[in-house]
Amino acid sequence: MTVNNFDQDFIDFFNPETSKEARKNFRCRLCDLYLNHPDVFSKGYSGNKRLGISYFPEKEEEAKNILRKVYIPEMKVSKYNVKNTYVSKSGEVKTYNYTATYVLRRKPTSVSEQLKDVISSEEARKILTSKDMPVYLKMEKLKSLPDFPKGITNNQLQQFIYRYLRN
Repeated sequence: MTVNNFDQDFIDFFNPETSKEARKNFRCRLCDLYLNHPDVFSKGYSGNKRLGISYFPEKEEEAKNILRKVYIPEMKVSKYNVKNTYVSKSGEVKTYNYTATYVLRRKPTSVSEQLKDVISSEEARKILTSKDMPVYLKMEKLKSLPDFPKGITNNQLQQFIYRYLRN
């Protein structure tokens, strides 16, 4: 397991030999970079006709700031070598060696964990336990509470209310 270094990944990102592996550490597409930031990035490697991306040397700091926003920091990566053999129709045995990469990502927090602070208030418990209020009104009242987290969708909230009522 290794922890990535942004400066080294930034240099590798624009190197034709190491670019393919370094791009896995950034959550963006090359065409998005040079289409959205044409004053900083250009299509192709400098001095080479191959496909890829390069940046204008005078805009290096701006390029670093843009890529830092899409960098996946402290990503845990496992790399292991794989040897694959293939037998062609003529009977010739070909061997391919490559490096496989496994990225360990953090599991997102559950809806109940996000709503833990909201549920602990007395006002939220009254809304959830009221028998004469339909679910869509409960949803609206819970969303209007000041502690309500922003990343929860209507469907997630509705399912949470059904689970809460069942218990």
